[in-house]
Amino acid sequence: MISEKRHIANRDNARRSTGPSTPAGLATASANAISHGLTTARPIVPGESVEEWQTYINGVIVHWKPDGTMEVALVERLALLLWRLRRVVAYETAITSVGLDEAAVIPKYDADDEAEDSRNRRTVVNEASRVYRAEQNLDKIRERQQGMIAENCVLQLLDGQPDELGLQGRLIGKMFAVLNRLLQQSNPGATFDFATTSFFRGLGVPDEHCKKPYSWPGWTVGLMRMAVDQVVTLYKTTLKDLLDTSANLRADEIREAEAKVAELRERVATSVSRRVMRAMLPNKELLDKIQRYEAHLGRQLQQTLNSLERLQAARAGLDVPPPAAATVTIDDGK
Repeated sequence: MISEKRHIANRDNARRSTGPSTPAGLATASANAISHGLTTARPIVPGESVEEWQTYINGVIVHWKPDGTMEVALVERLALLLWRLRRVVAYETAITSVGLDEAAVIPKYDADDEAEDSRNRRTVVNEASRVYRAEQNLDKIRERQQGMIAENCVLQLLDGQPDELGLQGRLIGKMFAVLNRLLQQSNPGATFDFATTSFFRGLGVPDEHCKKPYSWPGWTVGLMRMAVDQVVTLYKTTLKDLLDTSANLRADEIREAEAKVAELRERVATSVSRRVMRAMLPNKELLDKIQRYEAHLGRQLQQTLNSLERLQAARAGLDVPPPAAATVTIDDGK
């Protein structure tokens, strides 16, 4: 129980309270009794707020200031219709947002799909497949080029090494293979036969090892330099020029592949952009549905407004002539 002192203080505070004093507060308070009677049927669906609806209908009540059962009923109907019209906008926005999100994703195309935008989807999928293949090709080129760089480094091992440094026959065979590839890259169709007996004899390989020259233990850096000099002199070039040509060709091939990937990606982006543009408006069936529903609410709203305005005019003592035109609603069965 509260103390006698607190009880007296509460009573005095209640006497001093005058309620709302501002115009907005007075208007809201005057609508409280009416709004409490209109809360039994709340048109709230998931995603909407009861508090927001109550604020909304209170605003309509404050604006129209209904008096009597008929005016209250018409104001309630007016608020419901306006609320549903607002929901149409939210519905269209949600449908459009979902459509835009779906359009921005590269779809899976079904050859049996007869949807309105199936042709556009097929275009996007086909172009996306080309991008994928082009990207795979670019990866393969880069991987192959990395392998060539590593192979070219084999010949560069000769730089700065003493002539008498021994080399394994297996490494000599790899160097000859790389040198031949460099020749073909620099001079398409050019090749040098490193398997002839006369070539090996000229390098000083003993006759008994000419048939299996890479098993000879006498290979040195000096002999390999001699072999390279013979080949590049024959083709009027240098080892440096061959290596530079190979590097330039690799760079050109990668640039060309990258440009192809970029071009195909741009095509996909353009096609997706077109899909997004198409998705900014609902499809014909959905658009017709929205328009019919919105038109139905609009007609109901106009009828309710007319009735409410005539009723309030009559209550105010104004002369209310008969309606100049009848409102006709045609039900097409849809």
